[in-house]
Amino acid sequence: MEKKKLAIGIVAVAVLSLVLALLTTGISTKVKTGSEAAKDEKLILGAWADDSGVNIEFVDNNVFRMFGDDVATYTMDTKEKNVDMKYAQAYGGQTTHMSYVIDGDTLTLTDRDTGDVHVYKKTQ
Repeated sequence: MEKKKLAIGIVAVAVLSLVLALLTTGISTKVKTGSEAAKDEKLILGAWADDSGVNIEFVDNNVFRMFGDDVATYTMDTKEKNVDMKYAQAYGGQTTHMSYVIDGDTLTLTDRDTGDVHVYKKTQ
């Protein structure tokens, strides 16, 4: 009888340890993901230019500018690394679906519908 109680106690401790380990891992992953999201949302802010002279800017109130004009609003999905830009009616009113990569002072936007790739360098 004592051996059975000891075995049950050992199994209970092992299961509890496993559950705690899984919970701890899940919590740290969520914290990391949240900080990465905030990081991308900050990194994309500012002015960018490509080699042909096209200037774009992401502003902290989710406004996207081209050549100094507010042309669209944008939303970011930092988990999927996507940014969608909904253009004002004066600029066609369409929504562009892009994936993004931020690597230092380089921003690469890839149109998810057409595959067109645009590479920009940070200017400010």
